[in-house]
Amino acid sequence: MMKREMMNSMIDRLRCIAAVAAIAGVALLASCGGGASSTTGGGSPTVSTLSASTLSYGRTMVVSVNGQSLDQGITMETDSVCTAITQIAGGTDASVGFSCRVGTVGEYNITIRNSGGKFLASLKVNVPLPQVTLVTSLGTLILELDLRAAPATVDNFLRYVTDSPSFYRNVIFHNVVAADVIRAGGYGTGLVARTSVHAPIALESQNGLKNLRGSIGMARDPAVADSATSQFYVNLKDAPERDFQSPAQPGLAVFGSVVKGMDAADAIGAVPTRFDLTAGLGNVPVTEVLITSASQTR
Repeated sequence: MMKREMMNSMIDRLRCIAAVAAIAGVALLASCGGGASSTTGGGSPTVSTLSASTLSYGRTMVVSVNGQSLDQGITMETDSVCTAITQIAGGTDASVGFSCRVGTVGEYNITIRNSGGKFLASLKVNVPLPQVTLVTSLGTLILELDLRAAPATVDNFLRYVTDSPSFYRNVIFHNVVAADVIRAGGYGTGLVARTSVHAPIALESQNGLKNLRGSIGMARDPAVADSATSQFYVNLKDAPERDFQSPAQPGLAVFGSVVKGMDAADAIGAVPTRFDLTAGLGNVPVTEVLITSASQTR
């Protein structure tokens, strides 16, 4: 009699599983009396979905893990995409979050394991090259920064954009040469010199990037190679004379390009200019061209 009851119970359960699978397209053991329940706790952790948000260099990425029995302990690891991995407080048995600072670009894997190290789930993420949006009085430029080729130069530029968000606000283009180059980052309105807030950086002019039309580079003291701080320029034409030639002529470091808004760059390059005796600067726009905001938008 006992064996017959057990057999009938097993048959009923198999029928239940088959019915649920036919309706939902998946095998839901918990709905037929099997598996760990997310409401009662206990059991081994399982992951049903894994997602990531804020995939942006230098920003805090949030990874969301959903499943069952996650309160029994899970860990997150990555292959170099980010540092300072922290489990977000307030997780439940059905949902746990992690955060970390994104420290590179490219494709990387995020892996979730249980407390014993057993693999539970993985997710491939792709961190794009960072972008900065410059809003000027003559239009908007979107700059894409090549972190792989010029890491120190990109980090330096982003420090001025993100760590000192007001630095480039109301900064002017102080050196404009028609159909050649536009330069900014050293003077505010009224040609008041801006004091750099970060130390000069090492020159990265031998990084494979060239001074082509639309490229962006860091200006520096012509007599000192490792002297770039906050001043940058946009090439309005191909300018091989600005590339690395030799140790005696190291050139200027390109660190990205304008991916949208070259019409605005050309408009800036077309404004009338003058020589300013007080500041000792040539090619200063007669009417100031302002950067009204600079922000990392990717």
